[in-house]
Amino acid sequence: MLSVDPFRRHGPRGALRWVAVGLTGALLIAGGVTLAVWPAADHSAPAAAAAAGPAPSSTPSVSESSDPSTATEGSGVAAADEWVHAVQLPADATDDQRLQAKLAYDLITVPLSQRDALFSLPGVEAVAPVVRDDTLSVAVLREQSDLVRASIPDAVVEPNEVAKVEADQTPVPSWGLDSVDNAGGAQDGHYRYDNDGTGTTVFVMDSGVQSNHPDFGGRVDVAAGKDFINDGRGTEDCLGHGTHVAGIVGSTTYGVAKKTRIIPVRVFGCSGTGSAMDVYYALNWITDNNRWPSQMVINMSLSVPKYFPINNTASFANSRGFVVIAAAGTSPTMPATRPPVRRRRSSRWGITPRRSTTAATATPARA
Repeated sequence: MLSVDPFRRHGPRGALRWVAVGLTGALLIAGGVTLAVWPAADHSAPAAAAAAGPAPSSTPSVSESSDPSTATEGSGVAAADEWVHAVQLPADATDDQRLQAKLAYDLITVPLSQRDALFSLPGVEAVAPVVRDDTLSVAVLREQSDLVRASIPDAVVEPNEVAKVEADQTPVPSWGLDSVDNAGGAQDGHYRYDNDGTGTTVFVMDSGVQSNHPDFGGRVDVAAGKDFINDGRGTEDCLGHGTHVAGIVGSTTYGVAKKTRIIPVRVFGCSGTGSAMDVYYALNWITDNNRWPSQMVINMSLSVPKYFPINNTASFANSRGFVVIAAAGTSPTMPATRPPVRRRRSSRWGITPRRSTTAATATPARA
């Protein structure tokens, strides 16, 4: 059996152990068990987004917001909302135009003692501030980053990066569910479990989830979710990957934790690409929107180049009581050295061949 120690302090060992196993299944995409819950890709946009929009200007306009210089610890929810609406584009903008506009930003982190110096810099407009311990992180247009570097030598500048869905493999057989219930990965025609995930919550950070799919039984909590793409679709899935992952985690027929609550956090559009800063702000939103997590898991079946703000935030989420699960090496084109999280406290899960006799095991994430 598989167990993950962080679960033990948050509730009954059986319930949490099985949602851990469920998340193991969520990352065994190559041996996936949810072909039946993968929706047909629906690329029909809402009426406002039916036509390709004009290319965004080289300097995207930034929406007005509350005074960012007043941000305090626990500001992740407000920062996430500000980041979602920071770039103003036409309603019919394409996924690529939205992505390119977001890639025009850097994430800048400075000591909290430099807050006033940062916000008083002429020619620099900082948005979506997040305070963690003794540091302040803000989004700044790349063309303004050099002004920050010149004035605040301690500033750390992280360019935004492209993030992608991980392990988009099809067709997928259903042997994974047969194999996940024992340490040896043997297939015996049975999936044995002593808990169905009742009382647990899984945040699926992906391309959204098809909430009306009957195999979820109404357990996709759309109202509790968050959309970071801002294309008018909300948290509904137009790619299929997020529904696929959520199905492995908790669908009634094919899922491992069959009664878990699923919360969609949409960081990818219909094309399957997004930005590292979307992932960063999504992690902050989850963490600060759930101050006292009980039996909560954050699942990220995605890949992003090494990005320390994500690492640090995932570690912070884990210290708050979340179990953070990240994919590692589940794509034939993405090596295990490029998972979204590389912190020791977070678990990375990979794949095993269909007839492998090697157990799928939890390995602490390492740099």
